[in-house]
Amino acid sequence: ITVEWMNSGITFAGVFSGDVTLDVTASKLLHCFAIIDDDVNNATRLVLAEGDSTIILASGLNKEYHKITLEKTTDAGSYFTAKTLNYTGVLANKPADKELKIEFIGDSVTSAKALYSSTEQSDEFLRTDSRLGFPSIVARGLNADLSVISRSGHAINQHETKPRIMDWYNSILYTNKDNSYNGSADVVVVALGTNDTWAYIDENGTYTDPNGELVSGIKALLTQVRATNPNATIVFTYGMMDNRIANIYKTAVEGWATDNSDANTYYLALTRGEYCTGDDGHPNPEGHAYNANKIITFLRGKGF
Repeated sequence: ITVEWMNSGITFAGVFSGDVTLDVTASKLLHCFAIIDDDVNNATRLVLAEGDSTIILASGLNKEYHKITLEKTTDAGSYFTAKTLNYTGVLANKPADKELKIEFIGDSVTSAKALYSSTEQSDEFLRTDSRLGFPSIVARGLNADLSVISRSGHAINQHETKPRIMDWYNSILYTNKDNSYNGSADVVVVALGTNDTWAYIDENGTYTDPNGELVSGIKALLTQVRATNPNATIVFTYGMMDNRIANIYKTAVEGWATDNSDANTYYLALTRGEYCTGDDGHPNPEGHAYNANKIITFLRGKGF
């Protein structure tokens, strides 16, 4: 099983005793968390070195039923392949899916990158922690299964070195666009725009887009999301890191919803505030928590 997207991983359960280990091959140095019996607060960070290794998922387990999850917390572009599971005990059936599935589409903010400044945390890898990112917080708050399609530096539209994230939509692997699936979520949260805004404002901060490329891109994205998730509640969010030209995003989203008679698509303004103290101006953990609670409150108001 190859795992690449942020927050993706493997989950299994059974009656285990002693140690549970996993033989893996990693494309490059990456970080994961091992979560035992859904105890996220006591998850263990694991460093996977490039190449082959055996990692300890759990140790000293009492002989009883355990659920074990290995979740990747490094941005897409690095991956690991789980090869052999080693355990003493009996595997149980696959743990049941949760009733609610939430999908997030985004960039480095959605990938919970750069949570701390280089002064606060000198190790770049430790500045990323998906457990502290707003997608994970929302999923835990609503007891939902989580799917994240995000990559640092990606955008709504293609801009020089900023690729279009939707080119990878429905791809199981970032490194293999042809390896696709046709999933469907109950809720889709789009968190994009930070890497687009700079392309459509001049040196004075004035919106300049004579051909309407940004609005067209937003509408094309929503059309693609709706085609894959015909019954989902779609929430387009903006403002967590860069809140300039927020009115353009809001008007485009609401205009698309009106034009398509789509009463289940919404725009939700997020808050930049004083939270962007992370590396390169990214939101810190407090900013992720604050905005996650805004999304949770909004979705609960829609019946979730």
